[in-house]
Amino acid sequence: MSKRTLLLLSCVLIAVFTVVPIVFYLLQFQGGLSNKQKDWGAFADYLNVFISILNIVFIALLTYSIYRYQKEDEQNKSIPILIFKVNRNKKWAVQNVGKGVALNILVSYTEKKDQWLKPVKVYSIIEGQEIELGWFKASLQCGAEYFDMNGNVYKSICKNDDTEFIKDSSDNRIFENFNGEYDRYDEVSKMKFTLFNPM
Repeated sequence: MSKRTLLLLSCVLIAVFTVVPIVFYLLQFQGGLSNKQKDWGAFADYLNVFISILNIVFIALLTYSIYRYQKEDEQNKSIPILIFKVNRNKKWAVQNVGKGVALNILVSYTEKKDQWLKPVKVYSIIEGQEIELGWFKASLQCGAEYFDMNGNVYKSICKNDDTEFIKDSSDNRIFENFNGEYDRYDEVSKMKFTLFNPM
């Protein structure tokens, strides 16, 4: 829930549980301000019921907001972030510099604008590890599309030595033109699978 939504909801709740009861009270008894203490006591007892309900609702909203914040914070601490680089073997590689494991990774590159080659599915990559992409050539841009453990979709695009990292929705995929088809890492890589733990 955004701050703006929470503020708007708070204003509505205050109006519903304070202003509306006061209006109904005045319409029912149709009088001016009383100078009797017992009348003010009765009014306070009447209004206290609505204030108590409002407090319970606010505590529930606050608890929910704290829960959402903690959940988002925990997820942000486990986001995988893939980058493309040239490794110590002078080969293209994709490395996870984030905190969580990157799953179901599809990688590809393009030699012409917006003409991705058929993507290749590579192994999952945990924090700090990289996979060598021996078949990558000089390219206009490299791209990776992958998931985290919560099923969120991410993509990393490297163009002109700059990497763009995007948390994406599953219906906006960079390799969607291939209709889910991909090559396997073992089929396209001529070399033995290599998994590095950079120092």
